[in-house]
Amino acid sequence: MMKWVRYLCLIAAALAVPNVRTSAGLVTESFVTGNYLREQCTGDDIGQAYCLGYVVAIADALSAPGNTGLDGWRACLRPKQTAGHLKEVVTQFLQNHPEKRDFAAVSLIAEAYAVQFPCAH
Repeated sequence: MMKWVRYLCLIAAALAVPNVRTSAGLVTESFVTGNYLREQCTGDDIGQAYCLGYVVAIADALSAPGNTGLDGWRACLRPKQTAGHLKEVVTQFLQNHPEKRDFAAVSLIAEAYAVQFPCAH
């Protein structure tokens, strides 16, 4: 039960919203940057759970019916992607692009998915 309380506290903390740039160059309000997300994704169990929830939430948002993209990025995730694989995609993207880590995590995740899971035109 206490783990769930901690997870909920982390999610609540993510709702604080200072301004940061997105990978598309827009200024948006976001608490979570790529640097912060990378720390969580490679950190302790609580951080990794936070990361997993965050990357899955963005995947769900991009996969929603009628979604035309997120911050200019479109991705077509394959059915039955595992949460672990999505986390690996994002973690690898953040590792490979340190110059973008100060951007909003939501935009970086969308970009990582767009690169890994491009939509057929």
